[in-house]
Amino acid sequence: MEACCTNEAVPDIICRVLLNNIFNQINIKQINYTQKHQDMAFTKVESIRIEILFDFVNKMKLTTRANYDFYKQLAAKYLDREKYHEAAKVIYKY
Repeated sequence: MEACCTNEAVPDIICRVLLNNIFNQINIKQINYTQKHQDMAFTKVESIRIEILFDFVNKMKLTTRANYDFYKQLAAKYLDREKYHEAAKVIYKY
């Protein structure tokens, strides 16, 4: 997932299909999604494309951890890296 999201040559739809596939496998218990997996997913949030970030947070069950302060810090990190579009989307959404 991270490799797709960080490679600009990969279309957004591929990242979204991959996310949906992972989510479906979790729902039908093909993947045993544990707290360890949630912790790992949370460390990858910054590398997820902004277009699917909010779906990623919801589907990976990170909503309790991704609170107002988290999104505020994420927007600040995007601003520091001069990623104004991403920062604006985070600010607008939260």
